[in-house]
Amino acid sequence: MSENKWSNKFSKCISCNTTLHPHKAKGLCNSCYQKEHKYPKSECSICGKTSRVHKIDNGKSICQKCYKQPLHTCSICNKQASAAVKLSMTEYVCDSCYIKHYRTKHICSICGKLEVLAINSSDKKVCIKCYSSPNHLCSKCGRNIESPYIVDGKHVCSRCYENSKTSSSEIDINQGVYICSICGNSGSVQHIFSDNSIICQDCAKQQVHICNSCFNPAVPIHSYSNALPYCRNCYYKQKFESIFDKLAMNWCENFTNIIKDYFNSKAEKVSYESVWVQVNTSKNLLDDVYSNYVNNSSDFSSIDFSIIHQKHFTKKLFIIDMISFLCHKNIMPDYDCSLFLLENLSYQISNLAVEFQKVIKAYKESLLIKYRNYQQKGWIKNHSKFRYYTCYLYMLTALRFLYFCHVLLNLIQPTEINNQTIDAYLRLKPYDKGNLRHFITYINKHKITFTQLNLPNSKYRHELNVSLCTDKQKQLLKSCLYNKNIKLRDRIIVILMLLYGFTPEEIRILKKSNFAQTILSNKTINILCFNKTSHEIPEILSPLILEYLDTLRTDSEYAFPGRNYNTAISLSLVCRIVHDFDVTATELYYTAINNAMLNGLHQPALLMKSFGINHKTATRYYKLLRGSEEFI
Repeated sequence: MSENKWSNKFSKCISCNTTLHPHKAKGLCNSCYQKEHKYPKSECSICGKTSRVHKIDNGKSICQKCYKQPLHTCSICNKQASAAVKLSMTEYVCDSCYIKHYRTKHICSICGKLEVLAINSSDKKVCIKCYSSPNHLCSKCGRNIESPYIVDGKHVCSRCYENSKTSSSEIDINQGVYICSICGNSGSVQHIFSDNSIICQDCAKQQVHICNSCFNPAVPIHSYSNALPYCRNCYYKQKFESIFDKLAMNWCENFTNIIKDYFNSKAEKVSYESVWVQVNTSKNLLDDVYSNYVNNSSDFSSIDFSIIHQKHFTKKLFIIDMISFLCHKNIMPDYDCSLFLLENLSYQISNLAVEFQKVIKAYKESLLIKYRNYQQKGWIKNHSKFRYYTCYLYMLTALRFLYFCHVLLNLIQPTEINNQTIDAYLRLKPYDKGNLRHFITYINKHKITFTQLNLPNSKYRHELNVSLCTDKQKQLLKSCLYNKNIKLRDRIIVILMLLYGFTPEEIRILKKSNFAQTILSNKTINILCFNKTSHEIPEILSPLILEYLDTLRTDSEYAFPGRNYNTAISLSLVCRIVHDFDVTATELYYTAINNAMLNGLHQPALLMKSFGINHKTATRYYKLLRGSEEFI
């Protein structure tokens, strides 16, 4: 027998002088043989990769790998995979099923079970389950180990172990140090959280899943911070304090305290989640405010917020809210926020035609002159009807009117405005006619148009008979009581507005604690207490309202919660719910007053107390509805 292990006749490849690749023919290794014969390359019809063609089957090219390892349907799990064992001409077994059912099993020296071995030596037999602990971490990459290797007594995952063979660098098994964020001990790791905090097994067993800040068992856990559980509000409070402390590292103490008080006061109205988002998106704005604060001798009153708004024009509402807070705290007592609003209408004016821009700028200057004249005469005070905010409202109405003329009617000259233009605009926005009168007066005074424009009639007669008819009320009440396709919350809202005349704002601030039970004439009745007035809930409605109240957690919770934690439902959503029933909040309000009069509340004083209306309105209802028939 030949002594050559690589080939019978040759000890090494006659071309590359190595035995790296197996022998092919005529003293050439597999690689050199393919190079010499220039095997054609094509796209494999199975895997889609471009490689040397191993075989052409029915005109389709197949590479060597796909030819030697074709996909078959496993006869055990029925999955498509490369076959490890061929049982018959038509039956195959995949790799995973082969290991599970056909690979030889031995008794593990640790657990004593019959399993597939990971270590099989004469003195030691360890199965895969005992060899790979799920709580170990790779010392190289930190992954949870499924098939570990032990190097110098420390665990390394299979991926890092294989990579170390092909790369020149060795595995640094001393690189990873994993310390529990709670107890500070290094040991087995139970979980690594998104903020890279770690909790060990012992601390995880002792941990109670209650918010670590508010300790309220009724509030669910939202996320973890430093391996400790927090509810949604407390979690974002932690994130807010963390990001705010990083920003405040470059600020002075006085500025930091004022800004933090502002955000904390804002969090009481909305939530810390909204505050955290606002701080996170306003870092550059806050730094610019601080720069102006320092440059102006640490005085907020000397800051030109108009320049800051030009640089951060998308943060207009945030700047206005912050200025209002500073004025409320007497940090900027003489600053008029309305002047800031008025000065920052320039970006809206630029959207108009050139001639319209000239008119609106001149109109703005006339309003400011009027304000200054009133101020010189001493007529401008805190409760004056003509202030900077009045100028701002007049300007907004004029801007809307000119925008309507320019965009919708394609007018480019103020001389093209006529009475038909004003009528068309007021049909779209009838409630603008009061403020629009001032702009029309200015146009007539300065003869901007060829004709004298008629002033829109801002006086309108308030009619009392806007309540729903009897049939509409019965149909609405029937839908609220028996139509289960509509949300229970929506039905309760409409019922309260229909029976007790609650406005959308009163619906928002209503809380669960406003509903109570009392005993009257040895009978338990349900009442609704609001604005120092108690309303008895009819027996037909009590089960419906009690069913809804059971869905609320605490008595201090809003009766109709909003989307965010500890917030009330929005006004727009209340109006949308009412409109879905084909009614308006005004109709429901006046219907409740009419029904109160018809059901025996004939005294105007009781009407005033229940609905918060003035004496004149209550007397008008009393005279109008006296003697009418009753409804409910």
